[in-house]
Amino acid sequence: MILMRIIAHRGASKLTPENTLMSFGIAIREGVYGIETDVQVTRDGEGVLFHDRKLSRTTNGHGRIDEVPIEYVRSLDAGLGQQVPLLHEGLSFMKEESAGKIHVYLELKETVYRHLNAVLGEVVKLNMLGNVTFISFHHDMLNSLIDADPSAHVGYLHYLHISMHSGRLAVVNHRLLTERKMQLARSKGMGILAYTVDRQDRIRRLSEIGVDGVITNDVLAAKAALRH
Repeated sequence: MILMRIIAHRGASKLTPENTLMSFGIAIREGVYGIETDVQVTRDGEGVLFHDRKLSRTTNGHGRIDEVPIEYVRSLDAGLGQQVPLLHEGLSFMKEESAGKIHVYLELKETVYRHLNAVLGEVVKLNMLGNVTFISFHHDMLNSLIDADPSAHVGYLHYLHISMHSGRLAVVNHRLLTERKMQLARSKGMGILAYTVDRQDRIRRLSEIGVDGVITNDVLAAKAALRH
């Protein structure tokens, strides 16, 4: 069986509050290859690691993250007393906790559009460009990122179909992946990651057809699936 990479979706999100330093730390201690997390930008231009545009699902706050200041976002409880991490804070933590070994998949949300250079600058400032892959459903944003820095790693997110970006990484809804589609992607020199996969039988099947990695909420189940 091909060795497949395990990528923790929003950190160890089945075990701890998603996109928090706690979730990142536990994922690293479980020995995952990478961590997927999300970048949003607040009203005053601060990058934070947070998935939803609305604050209410995962915090005790209200409103939209791009319509409130960073002081408000940082005052919220993101679960078990955790704060919403700043972009540079979360990246620094992951780098230090993993001794620079973790690979971070940063999903760029729509609020990042006007702040793309600032987000890229934070990664460069931390000397993490080689350890970060920028992923997004907004493919034009990724293309702008490549224009700004051709050395940046990017991954094109796909939900309903797979666009063939030769030589690039595609991050694909796992339900779209078949052996035939994997062969086509390979003929184009593409890497393939599957999201979001928690069932052990599906993880094993994706490994069998040659998927490079799975993004999973359940890092323990993924590890168990790949042991057998």
